[in-house]
Amino acid sequence: MQRRSFLTSLAGAVGLGLTAASPAGANWRALPRQRSAVQTRNTARNLIMVLLDGGPSHVDTFDLKVGRWTPNFIGQQTIGGSLQWPMGIMPKLGAMTNQFAIIRSISAIEAVHERAVYHLITAHRQSAALAPEIPHFASVMSHMMAGQRGPNDKLPTFVSVGTDEAHNGFLNIDHAPLIISEEGRIANIVHGIDENSDRLQLLDALIALHENRTDAGGNHALLQQKARRLMGDQELATLLGGLSQADAGNGGGEEAEGGDAKAQFVRQCKTAVNVLAAGRGTRVMQLRLEGWDQHENIYVQGEGGLSHLAGALDEGLATLYADLQAQPGLNGGTLLDETLVVAVGEFGRTVGNLNASNGRDHYPYVTPALLFGGGVKGGRVIGQSSADGGAITDAGWSHNRFMSIGDLVATMYSALGIDWTQRFLDTPSGRAFELVDSIATGPVHEIQELFV
Repeated sequence: MQRRSFLTSLAGAVGLGLTAASPAGANWRALPRQRSAVQTRNTARNLIMVLLDGGPSHVDTFDLKVGRWTPNFIGQQTIGGSLQWPMGIMPKLGAMTNQFAIIRSISAIEAVHERAVYHLITAHRQSAALAPEIPHFASVMSHMMAGQRGPNDKLPTFVSVGTDEAHNGFLNIDHAPLIISEEGRIANIVHGIDENSDRLQLLDALIALHENRTDAGGNHALLQQKARRLMGDQELATLLGGLSQADAGNGGGEEAEGGDAKAQFVRQCKTAVNVLAAGRGTRVMQLRLEGWDQHENIYVQGEGGLSHLAGALDEGLATLYADLQAQPGLNGGTLLDETLVVAVGEFGRTVGNLNASNGRDHYPYVTPALLFGGGVKGGRVIGQSSADGGAITDAGWSHNRFMSIGDLVATMYSALGIDWTQRFLDTPSGRAFELVDSIATGPVHEIQELFV
């Protein structure tokens, strides 16, 4: 193996970019706003966010609306006297509706994928001037929970499937995500050369030249050190290098019915459970099921169609629920009790009849979310949309407005015991950074109806 390939494999094991805006030794602090701090919910220790990348059609999934456009395979069924559910494409979730909650009154404000995803993962609108310093909300959580890490916590607090527009921003690079593949794995976690001590000694010497720097070179040295710790820990190598065939069972194998989307997403879900259960420092995970940008042929059968992706989501979330429930928690319950799971896309899709290409286009005004675990009360639907799903008719909470993406992110912060009203004052730009950006309609609130 050439020296460049060896160094690349180490950096790849950590899976972090080198474009972070913060110096290696930065120590940012959060301060409360100029008003009384809120009482956080504090019902969860961990968070798994499932990003439904591309924006699923809400009227065909979480907010089913049946019309002349609805194909028979959707399998509309009324559950509990009122809940309309697409049993034909999501039967496993349909059998466990008492275990999760659905929010149907979130309205997003961005209709372009990049900007909408950015808003979802940062609770801030995208700005070219400020984007380099705005962190992913999970990086903020990592910063806030840094004091809870122990000596055996060798994994980063934040693990993400794939890359996002926002990573750690102005926060220390320790709070950047460990990036894993769609299969829930990390490549190059085990070095391919048996006798590599000479090469590692050379690498140590190179790292030592940069470890006290506070620029990009110092960040690179930190990444190399992190990679070495991961590659030197056999338990982590086994955990992150790939699931065994036994672990990949029940829909997670290469030959799983439904194709690669289902197999990959089930593996992600199993990896998430294994990583959290291992207790090696990871507390926040972002999973990703892509392909929902269905402008054309949304009802086509097979790969790329709605039924294909909905089947992957159905299998993965049902597996995630069962596996979390089967693992013991730290406080006497189960890992499910301690882990909040949120499945949401960046926006919904147009309603009623299909477009000229037999698909649905971007539609931010109704953006449902599905949640379970971490203190969420199952068997409830919060909010309501119009008969065609085009407008929110009942916000479902006590505040005189619809819910926003900011409210959803605030809820995730609150569940993990983090005051979402805090702000950072000493940012690189000098502008105050609020954990959740304020909205035009008033203060941001947690969605307490999920928990009480």
